[in-house]
Amino acid sequence: MRISRTTKDFIQGITAVVFCSKRSPYLGVDSFLFSQVEDLIQSILWIPRFVEEGTFSIPRRDLRYLLEKTCVYSHLDCSLYGKSLDEKLAIFESKEKALDCKVVQLLELSGFTPEQKTNFCADVMRVYADLCRYVHPSYHQIMQRNKQIARHGCLGLETVDELRRFVDEVVCVFDLILALYFHALTLSLSGDVFTAYLDDYPDWKFHRQRWCKAISEGFDYKAERTSRCNVRPARE
Repeated sequence: MRISRTTKDFIQGITAVVFCSKRSPYLGVDSFLFSQVEDLIQSILWIPRFVEEGTFSIPRRDLRYLLEKTCVYSHLDCSLYGKSLDEKLAIFESKEKALDCKVVQLLELSGFTPEQKTNFCADVMRVYADLCRYVHPSYHQIMQRNKQIARHGCLGLETVDELRRFVDEVVCVFDLILALYFHALTLSLSGDVFTAYLDDYPDWKFHRQRWCKAISEGFDYKAERTSRCNVRPARE
């Protein structure tokens, strides 16, 4: 199933990033983003199970939470760099209600050009707004359910198009989250993740996704790549 492959490849990427983060004493101990990664993976692992049961709204709510959490934790790690995790927690407690996905616009995101950064932030906000329609009572949710009822649809009887749209949403969110983790890891270490590990898996799904691909292309100058042949997947 496509959703299982997507989940597997995401976990492969995030695991590589977390493993490489152990090379940094700061990321391994005092980072919000990396200290909470098990919560991220736990939620991700449940997505294929929900899809098997024909349930899309619940994982969409989780995707919204994961995207918001990744943006907020990235911002806190950058803006409070050098502080211990306990110090960050104290500051977070006082600002918690004021933080959401909009803080992504405050990140440097040096792996992108200025235009790419603008488009990336716009993508985050667009996807976040779409997912919010499944968190709060909304006209969109009601109309979707009414359309299902009109065609005698119920859980487990979603159409192929509905499944495809959902998986596309998952891929998009995973791509955004991975891009934020690559930046949090630092581009220097992320370059090692790509050239020393992910390049050995040319079929890794996120080689071809918009934002991971943009970051990866920034490492094309590296000797490990210039000395290899046919490492990079073909452009779609």
